[in-house]
Amino acid sequence: SSQLAISTVEVDVFIVDCATGEVQRRLPLPSGLHRTICVAWHTGGGWLASGHDAGTVTVYNTETWQEQWSHSTDTEIDVHSLAWNPDTNRLMAAADRFTTYSAEGDATSYASPTSLGAYSARGEVFWITPERAVVCNSEGPHKVLNVDRGAVESDFSFVRGANSYDWSNGTQQLAAAKQDGSIRVYDPTLRPGPMELRGIGGQVREVKW
Repeated sequence: SSQLAISTVEVDVFIVDCATGEVQRRLPLPSGLHRTICVAWHTGGGWLASGHDAGTVTVYNTETWQEQWSHSTDTEIDVHSLAWNPDTNRLMAAADRFTTYSAEGDATSYASPTSLGAYSARGEVFWITPERAVVCNSEGPHKVLNVDRGAVESDFSFVRGANSYDWSNGTQQLAAAKQDGSIRVYDPTLRPGPMELRGIGGQVREVKW
């Protein structure tokens, strides 16, 4: 798709046609909310999720652009990260907890930060299999969470202090941009020692596969 979803603090979500640079659609903030923090396209293209303040997640049907569902965890914490599972159509959101939603908007499971050995849910989430997700927490150890069993399978506490993360579905690897300027690449499913890249220079702000 040539469409780009843009979230802006204290403003709506904009859908831009990258071929023309024109704003095709403006999705207003749900009533009573003040911020849009993050957005996530479903890989199949049928849904767009947006994360807001007050722990609220909204999902739009991208054919009609009607709101399909909206759900809140009754918290004042912003939703910081969203991730669709391409195999099961489940959506994971990180706010005051890590909550998993079905495609219909039902909250099917959640994990509190303390159960994962973390201080908060202020981090990024990535699905790596239909039932397993990597939880990258900026203030605590990184975990591989089995969502179906609600159990932590392994942790990667040696990758603390990173500015950015990204998961590659193709190579099944997670890249982390460390605050010391290094980049570490590792595989949470096999858990070998991380591959470390240095010599790039300066502080690395973001990595993307």
